[in-house]
Amino acid sequence: MREEFWKEVNEARAAGESCLWKNAFPEANTLDMNCLVEVNQYLATVSGANPLAYQHQTMMSPVHWDSRVKPIFAEFISNFNRQGTEIDWNSFFFYSTSDEHQSLNLHGDTESVFLIQGYGDVGMVTYHQDKPGKTIHHMETGDAILLPPLYIHKPIPIGPRVTLSLGSVPKHYQVAQDNMNR
Repeated sequence: MREEFWKEVNEARAAGESCLWKNAFPEANTLDMNCLVEVNQYLATVSGANPLAYQHQTMMSPVHWDSRVKPIFAEFISNFNRQGTEIDWNSFFFYSTSDEHQSLNLHGDTESVFLIQGYGDVGMVTYHQDKPGKTIHHMETGDAILLPPLYIHKPIPIGPRVTLSLGSVPKHYQVAQDNMNR
């Protein structure tokens, strides 16, 4: 279905490059505010977590079990080549309920991050810590961006938004998490 796309993603990933693909996932239009609220309701019911009730919360996880996310997640894990010690997959919704909703600060994740824009628009600031200059990507529904490990990024919501974040977690990160939970 998207064989050439996944080939490009894995080539960019192997080269340690960030890359944006416009309208790569048109079906992401189903990842909207209704989906966000329904996922929140499920998480509240089964775990007691209620991310939408917390004013400063900007994410919820896991989300890959939802019927709208599951096909995208399955395609991701079937086509995203594991590298090094990656042993697990994760899935999050990052969201903003208005353009005034604060999002995350500039940061770099220890895992590769693959973002798919669902509802709304986001300005995604990215830069490599060893290269000059920042880039601002305008992400719209269906767009996808690859962020290699420790690639610095910050979302700037342009209004209400839902962004699907998929990642591949390296073993050293998982071991550190396990040790912290002892």
